[in-house]
Amino acid sequence: MKYRLSAIMLLLIVSFAFIMQSCKDEDPQTLVVNLDLEYFPIEMGYSWTYQVDSTFYDGFTQTSREFAFKVRNTVFDTSYDLSGRRSYILLRERDTGSGWMADRQFSIVKTSRQVEVIDQDIRTMKLVFPVRDYQRWDGNFMSTQPQEKFKYQNIDEEKIILDTTTVKTALVLEKEYFNFIETFRRTSTYAREIGLVRYNDINIEKKSSSGQFEQGSVVLYTLLEYTQ
Repeated sequence: MKYRLSAIMLLLIVSFAFIMQSCKDEDPQTLVVNLDLEYFPIEMGYSWTYQVDSTFYDGFTQTSREFAFKVRNTVFDTSYDLSGRRSYILLRERDTGSGWMADRQFSIVKTSRQVEVIDQDIRTMKLVFPVRDYQRWDGNFMSTQPQEKFKYQNIDEEKIILDTTTVKTALVLEKEYFNFIETFRRTSTYAREIGLVRYNDINIEKKSSSGQFEQGSVVLYTLLEYTQ
């Protein structure tokens, strides 16, 4: 009996020491990355609905056209790419006013290091982990497109979305160039436990004399609702 109790005590001590050593050896960086993954949650059945507002300027006719509609992105299937990584298949739908109409499919690959969006045969590295202020990367690193330097800004900045919900966000500056005539700026804002909540793409050329818009476009996506 005394031998059995001693064996049990020894087993408990060894187990406790193993657990403590495992906690001690766990890389703090891994914990940070795991938390940062919350900026892009994705699973089967998840969906995000956006209000899309866009304005297009025509320099030839000196007119502008405005469009407003809704789009919904829904995860409806999964597969595996050639590297054995899980790929989420999403359906993009557009609200026609009388119902949702399928637009196109695209896919997303999320790993512990990055989020890749493959849309219309173009692969873009939308996020990298861990999320750090002013961290830079080439968003087109995995494609044949010209290099585009992405950069994190305003990490964990609190914003109100959907009129009532306060969330922590991170802004990705995907493109920025401007002078007296041209303005090109594209940003994506992500919220913890939600994903993309805002996307803004500005491509404008102005008249050098008056400063009036000559041609280009402004497109804004704003999250309306999401399902998880």
